[in-house]
Amino acid sequence: MSSTSTYLNSLPEPVYDLSHFAAFELFSPVVDETLWFFKELLGMVETHREGNSVFLRGWEDPYGHSLKITERDTPGMGYAGWRTTSQAALDRRVKAIQDAGIAGHWVEGEVGMGPSFEFATPDGAPQRINWEVEYYKAPPVDATRLINRPQRRPLNGVPLRKLDHINLLAKDVSANKNFAADALGFKLSEHIMIGDTEAGAWMRLHHRTHDVAFTQDATGEGGRLHHVAFFYGNSRHLEDAAD
Repeated sequence: MSSTSTYLNSLPEPVYDLSHFAAFELFSPVVDETLWFFKELLGMVETHREGNSVFLRGWEDPYGHSLKITERDTPGMGYAGWRTTSQAALDRRVKAIQDAGIAGHWVEGEVGMGPSFEFATPDGAPQRINWEVEYYKAPPVDATRLINRPQRRPLNGVPLRKLDHINLLAKDVSANKNFAADALGFKLSEHIMIGDTEAGAWMRLHHRTHDVAFTQDATGEGGRLHHVAFFYGNSRHLEDAAD
């Protein structure tokens, strides 16, 4: 057996239980201004309101919402939500999280998303994983002939197409990277080393360059949001041809 084969056989079996970054909750003390930014400037679509939360989606997001804006006195991150590839995959990841010594609990489903298991990264950034979802069905006025898209491209704002990735600040990049790999199945795309310290790690689930990144928090606090990103790409010519 070659040295390459020996090395490959020594690697752990890859895990593909998480499908994609599906939802994000943003806290805002100025909800009206935040909604103006996402709806009028970035072209997201409001789909539901419940309590002190408003639910939005990009025009290519598959579900009823990808962004939840909730009123709070202090801005920040509510949670990052990840969908699994099956119910069995969800059960496996919950067990892996608990086996890693991370406490978590189940929360009720909300607005087209079923029960979720909520937990936190080693640095304390809140996360959720779930399986059950309802796919978005556009009203007739927003329907498109392109069967691989949930709706016609909006005419206002940018507009954003769909949720893309998240970057979290970490006091210990390696600890968060290892947890994401071992308990959740993320694969390392690239990282930055400063001496013996891992200062940043970009990780993917499947085909993207990265779905989550952990970058060193200069304050030493960790568990905070650096940024959440949405995908924008101009496919207007396809919409014009189809519609």
